[in-house]
Amino acid sequence: MFFFRDSKTLLYSGLLHRLRKSFRITGREQPYQPVDQQQLEPEKKLGALLRPIFKSMLEGIDYQGAPKIHDQEKKQAVLDAMHQKVASYGMTLDDPLTAKGFRLGFSEAALAYPDHSVAVQTYIAIFTWLVVQIDDITPSIKAEPLPILRGLAAIFREAYDHWDPILANLLVKSGLDFVTANLLDAEEGFRRMQVTEAGVSFPYYFRHMSGITEAYAIFTYPSAQYPDLSQFLEAIPDIALFININNDVLSFYKEEVAGETTNYIHNRARCEQKDPLAVVRDVQQEVVACVQRVNAILEGRVPYLQAWKIHMTGHIAMHTVNPRYRLSELGLGEEHPLQ
Repeated sequence: MFFFRDSKTLLYSGLLHRLRKSFRITGREQPYQPVDQQQLEPEKKLGALLRPIFKSMLEGIDYQGAPKIHDQEKKQAVLDAMHQKVASYGMTLDDPLTAKGFRLGFSEAALAYPDHSVAVQTYIAIFTWLVVQIDDITPSIKAEPLPILRGLAAIFREAYDHWDPILANLLVKSGLDFVTANLLDAEEGFRRMQVTEAGVSFPYYFRHMSGITEAYAIFTYPSAQYPDLSQFLEAIPDIALFININNDVLSFYKEEVAGETTNYIHNRARCEQKDPLAVVRDVQQEVVACVQRVNAILEGRVPYLQAWKIHMTGHIAMHTVNPRYRLSELGLGEEHPLQ
């Protein structure tokens, strides 16, 4: 990733690092104070500070918990179709990371888009499976043709089978932006880049490019089920924004424990000269406002509103049920409905 620095910028080394040193975090709001706080391990104190922020966000958007998946026949049909596509791309699931990405893709399709057809769920699952592997092979992209890139080209072409051509264009552009962001992130010049306080637009610019959020927003409305663009197009930018910043909040605990300081929260904190915890609070409020805007846009458009709410619920559940995000350590984890 990249760093933001100049002569006036405070270089954060991570909230967890500072907790280990001082057990104090400052912000614009009074932080949650657990009982016997000074006796807590740094990770536990960090969790105690973040849990009320996360909980407030989930309550503010009326999250009702992970969805239940009951259609076992459809589940198997999607898995079978996914395996067929993997084979058609000349790829396998022999590598543990590839197999893990396969499960992630299936879970994304099943949780966030459960009412879509088998064909569309399969598309979303394979699209996800392919893009999550891009990070691992980025240095090789320029060197040689790879099966994953052939698969990505095929899945881009297939977008026009399921979405309006205009939406498919935006979907493919979002996917290409993601590949470009990964290539950019691997460039030495990009890693050395210095951004000033004036570059406040850059953190989200790069975050948006690397997030593929327009694609996942558009996934909500395949043309066969949702043919009227005028009913939902206005909501696409905010759905895409929600996907990004909701993830930035719910990923923050596990990233902080891992010592990651080049994520959107830290990058924005550097540009805005704020404590990262204050930025988490800001972004949490922005998530709630974003959801409220989408709800207002889609009010009265029942099938389109329902599709968005199902997507929103499933997208959050992808975080609460996945051990990767470590939300169970904050008392916010849930059982995976596809176990």
